[in-house]
Amino acid sequence: MTRDTPVRPILLAALCCAVVCSVALAPAAAAATSASTVTAPATTATAPPSTATASSDIAPSTTATVSSVAATATPESEGDRNATLEVGPDATPDAEARNETSTGRIDDPNATDDRVEQVGGWSEATYEDPAGDVVTLTLDLSAATEGDDADATDATTGPAGTPDHAYVQIGSADAGFIDVLYLADANDDGEITLSINTRTLGTSDSISATNTDLVYHAPGDEVRSAVHGRLPRDDRAPTFVGPDGEELSSFDAYLAELGLIGSADAERGIDQLDRPLQPGTYSVAAGTGGEFRILESGSTAPGETAPGLSAMAAGTDADAAGDGSTDAAAQTSTDAAADPATLGRSTVELTRPGIDDVTVHTAPAAEANAAANHTALETAMTERDTVAAGDRLVIAAEATGIYGHLVAIEGDFESLETGFAPSTLVELETRTGEGVRFAVEARDGPVVQGPGSSAGIDSPTEVLGLSGVDPETVALYTDEESGELFVVVDTRDLRAFDPDAVDGERNFAATMTYETDPEEPFLFDREDRHIQTFDRGLLGGAGGDPNQPAFPYLDPGANESDTTDFATASRFVRFEGTERANDGSTSSTDEATPRIRLMADDSVRIAGETNLAPGTEATIRVASRETAGLSYIQLSSTTVDRDGTFAGSFDLSDASVGDTARVTFEREEDTPLATATIEIVGSETPTDADPEPISPYDGSVTTDGTGLTDGETPGFGFIVAIVALIAATFAVLIGTARSGE
Repeated sequence: MTRDTPVRPILLAALCCAVVCSVALAPAAAAATSASTVTAPATTATAPPSTATASSDIAPSTTATVSSVAATATPESEGDRNATLEVGPDATPDAEARNETSTGRIDDPNATDDRVEQVGGWSEATYEDPAGDVVTLTLDLSAATEGDDADATDATTGPAGTPDHAYVQIGSADAGFIDVLYLADANDDGEITLSINTRTLGTSDSISATNTDLVYHAPGDEVRSAVHGRLPRDDRAPTFVGPDGEELSSFDAYLAELGLIGSADAERGIDQLDRPLQPGTYSVAAGTGGEFRILESGSTAPGETAPGLSAMAAGTDADAAGDGSTDAAAQTSTDAAADPATLGRSTVELTRPGIDDVTVHTAPAAEANAAANHTALETAMTERDTVAAGDRLVIAAEATGIYGHLVAIEGDFESLETGFAPSTLVELETRTGEGVRFAVEARDGPVVQGPGSSAGIDSPTEVLGLSGVDPETVALYTDEESGELFVVVDTRDLRAFDPDAVDGERNFAATMTYETDPEEPFLFDREDRHIQTFDRGLLGGAGGDPNQPAFPYLDPGANESDTTDFATASRFVRFEGTERANDGSTSSTDEATPRIRLMADDSVRIAGETNLAPGTEATIRVASRETAGLSYIQLSSTTVDRDGTFAGSFDLSDASVGDTARVTFEREEDTPLATATIEIVGSETPTDADPEPISPYDGSVTTDGTGLTDGETPGFGFIVAIVALIAATFAVLIGTARSGE
């Protein structure tokens, strides 16, 4: 048995090594097993087929009701992907039938994309924007000169042979609306950028056609519209040709022939729609030839179209025989650049507008209209649900479908960049039939406004009146591209937002609403069509009643709304090393002033926290007291960070133990917002030079005061502890074995 005794330590050592290895390797093995378990299904999973639907929730192969002529949503033929613009079949219905429905083509989102591809000079194949907003297109005129066979003899040309004008047809008979434009490159830059107000398109604002400037905007260039204003009447005038090859007398005759209006003698282009242009897809074609032809029954033009179709002829070759016949090759060339009259075809896709989130932000104290544009405003603001008194309150609503109407009220497209008058939003609200409402209501405290006290005030708790308010007090900005409306309030000027009126805090709710009628859709008010009334063709409401709300782009009963709660609170500022915040009201000689103990050094950091808006610029000021051996004043500029903290650095190396100084946090326009007393101490006295920094909670969990997070062991880690325990046991066993030898 004595021969077996030395074997025990060896076995024990092997056992201990196995235990140590298993403990050390277990986490890695577990991690590997976990990774294998997670990733394996991903390699065998099969993605389900897409079930996404259009945002408008319209079933495939259906149509979106607009007004005028009923249309079928059918894919366009391959021949349509070129310079010609064909508009769908029309049986020339009577006036009553025309005013029941009209459609823009809506594609099946799960079907093959048959939309028109980009051709020629358009910058995009499809321009997409919510209905009721502003869509912007860019046309490169040089596209008409790029083909090998380019011959722009029918067009006045600009630099390097580039045409200086274009003719554009917007819409189709299928869509229930057509306008023809003449565009001139007045600034000779070779392109035209055209913005279209889809809310005013096809409407009238007086007894005469709508001012073109409220519908189309092309900075530096010229826009002439057949529906809104007049087309040129000189040698630049376009021509319209009927199905028999005879020239028609006017654009209105062209519309009547297509069935878009009842009679050229009694109706005009502004009579095509009975409500604003609805969500759907609308063709846009451009060329330099200026001839618009209606194809006759049995035409061999592309697509074998039915009676009532129209096409914009592609130039002088369209009637090469001189007998009114149409040269199909000239109209259907698949190479847009091969014909000098061809500038291409694109589409405008209008999506269904609505309301998403309403949020509240804060921005540093300033006049409400201090921002040069919406970009500067968005850079300055920070999302918060509590705004400090005196700062700017910014209410942001993700809302679409209203910017075209705001432009019409303001009378200026540039306001989309520079901002609107607050009264513009009030005017939109007071046009009751539009169904748009914005309100800020008090949750507590006194109410300054009351129902009927001013335009736009509808509730006994509504506190923000926009009628007649100074733009420096309330301003309105829009980011039309991203679909956001910003209402900015300078809280210094409105007592309604003064938190000191109710013990330091006031609570509010901001709401944006699109309201509809349960049964009737929006229709234009046509009852006064023979009365010279301003905006007669632009306004309407449920069933045509301008006093009954019905947002123009939502189905009856489909209201949309969002509300957010927020508060205004008294300002506070607290320096690090003090136990409380103060508002600067404490006297410099008051012993109750918060005290900060610091050592003399050439780089002393003084920091703190505040509820003032991030980006607020302020000055930290340190001034010696009478007890100091050296008199001095030091200033440090600071900016409030996004987490509400601030800091400044000072040289206090010449100060002596026992010296005191006064530190303040102040802005240029205010008295000090916070005050504290600095006391210079020696090295043997605890100081506040490096106090625990003020910062947002980071989610860590502490234990019993050791300052360690959960799971840590003082001095060493878990595996090291196990190894130490095994080693101790091993030493005892070795000693026992040796003693037994």
